Amino acid sequence: MTGWLQRDPLVPTMRENSSSIKAMREFQGMNLGHKKRDRRLERVVAALSVKPDASFPEATGSDAELEGLYRLLNNEAVSAAKLLRPHVLQTVARAKAEPEAVTVVAHDTTGLEFAGEGRKGLGPMLMSERGFYAHFSLAVNPDEQHEPLGILSFIPVIRKEKAARKKRTARVVQSDPEKEYLRWTQGIDEVEKRMAGIKRVIHVADRESDSYEIISRLVSGDCGFVLRLKYNRNITANDEIAKLYDVLKQAHGVAEREVQLASRGDHKSKGTLKVFPPREARLATLVFAARSVTFKRPRDLPKAKYPDFI
Repeated sequence: MTGWLQRDPLVPTMRENSSSIKAMREFQGMNLGHKKRDRRLERVVAALSVKPDASFPEATGSDAELEGLYRLLNNEAVSAAKLLRPHVLQTVARAKAEPEAVTVVAHDTTGLEFAGEGRKGLGPMLMSERGFYAHFSLAVNPDEQHEPLGILSFIPVIRKEKAARKKRTARVVQSDPEKEYLRWTQGIDEVEKRMAGIKRVIHVADRESDSYEIISRLVSGDCGFVLRLKYNRNITANDEIAKLYDVLKQAHGVAEREVQLASRGDHKSKGTLKVFPPREARLATLVFAARSVTFKRPRDLPKAKYPDFI
C-alpha cells in the first residue's frame, strides 16, 4: 500500500511527528480490502502513537473519529491477526539485521479487563471482572540494552463461563483441546516457524511454562530455552530418583550477576499475593549453576504422544 506515508490532509500535523511515522511504518503493506479502511487505520495509528496511554475517546479527539474507530474494529474484514501481520514481518526483518547469532523471545500472558455492561466477546477473569488474556511472544535483542524488536506471536485466550463442574479423569483433562496451557506451545510453534532459517531463538518464559508438555516440545524441536521452575519434580540424577530442588541445591555456581529489582506492592488477588509478595527495591545477586537431570513423563500423559524421559 503506497498511501501510508503520503500526506493526508485529514491528519496534517501527524506527518511531522517521528513517533507517528515509525508507528505507521509497522503497518506498511496493510490491506484491509478497502482504501477507506486503510486510511482510517492510518489515522488511528497516528493518533495512538502520539498518546499511547490515552483512552480511545481521548486519543481520537472527536465523536466522529471515535465512531470511525469503532466501525473499523467491528468490521468483519479486520482482525487482530491481520493487523499484526505487517508488524510481525518488520520484527523478523529487524531480528535478521542484528549481528547477534541468536534472538531472545520472551513469552508471557497478561490480563485485559474491561468495565461496563453489555460488552460482547469477553469472558470471566480471576475475580468478578470481564475481559480476556493476551499471550505475547516478544523478540528482544540479547545485547546489554535488551532492545525490543517487536511481537512475533499474539494469542488471545477467552475463558468460557463457569458451568457445573463435572469430575474428569486426569487423562480427560490432558486431552482437552481447549486447555489454556496450549497457548505456550502454540506461541513457540509460531515463533519457530517465523524465525526458521533467520536466527536461532532462545525462548524465555515464567513459571507457568514449567510443564512436561512444553519442555518436551522444546527439547524435541532442538530449541534453546530458559524456563522458570514451578514444580519440585521427581527426577533421575546419577541413576537415582531424587527431588529436583534438592539436586539443584548441590549444583555449583558457574557465574554471578547483579540485577536491580523494582519494588512490588500489594495485589488484590490473594493467590497472586502468595506467589508474588510485596518487596522493597534492592540490588540482587543472581548465581547461575548448571546440572544435567532427566525428567520422567507423568503417568497422566499419553505414552504415544510424549517421550518417557527428557
